[in-house]
Amino acid sequence: MVFVQDGSFSKSVPASAVNVGDKLVVANGDGVTEVRKIKRVTRRGAFAPFTKTGTIVVSDVLASNYVWSLMDESPVSMQWMAHAFNAPHRMVCALNFEICENETYINGISNWVYDPLRLGRWLAQQNAAVKFSACIAFIFFFGIFSFVEQMIVSPSEGLV
Repeated sequence: MVFVQDGSFSKSVPASAVNVGDKLVVANGDGVTEVRKIKRVTRRGAFAPFTKTGTIVVSDVLASNYVWSLMDESPVSMQWMAHAFNAPHRMVCALNFEICENETYINGISNWVYDPLRLGRWLAQQNAAVKFSACIAFIFFFGIFSFVEQMIVSPSEGLV
């Protein structure tokens, strides 16, 4: 996902949803660059690091280190949801990095993400009431983890 300027706010969207004329947020967060041309590039392999902030800079453009959005409609941004979901993982890594060094993967996806991703894909196919209810529960549960992470594990970095 990348961050697109939408009025006075920026929102995270899948890169495939970007159109010519959209304004992408640049690395320093103080400006935007207008998309003038879109070219499809396909390469073999992948690199998807998880960062503390949930963002990464790619070709001077601020991007999410979370790779896709599962739902179009959500009470909060998919970027926030993905980052909050990863709070327990970041907390474990911060407290005992050896656990994270020895992570296992299924089809190139971390076990921390694989089953919840399957659940998210299933949820995305449900009706709006089920999606909304699940999102509210998700926000509450993982919001607590995110808050604890910010207050206890990384207090000097403030709330993100």
